[in-house]
Amino acid sequence: DDFFWNIHQVLAAQPGPLPVDDLKETYAKQLRHKCCIERFLVVGEGGLGATLKRIPHIVTLIPSGGTISVRATQQPDITKAQLIEVDAAYRKELF
Repeated sequence: DDFFWNIHQVLAAQPGPLPVDDLKETYAKQLRHKCCIERFLVVGEGGLGATLKRIPHIVTLIPSGGTISVRATQQPDITKAQLIEVDAAYRKELF
């Protein structure tokens, strides 16, 4: 829950889509701790973009000119409780 909330906060604070390759550095700068996505999601051969594709309710991928950028899927002013509800509903759909 905290990790998805942190990702949302980082992306929602950006003025526009963020290149996926800049996500970990931006996360670390904004939240002042390392982005250890591997603790929460399996990062495979497809890299970070492929990993984030599995959480479309949190992150939207935007392909552009051979690169991939990301933005928050939910509105910037969503509360943590609301984001947890969105995540629970998404997980329920999967099963």
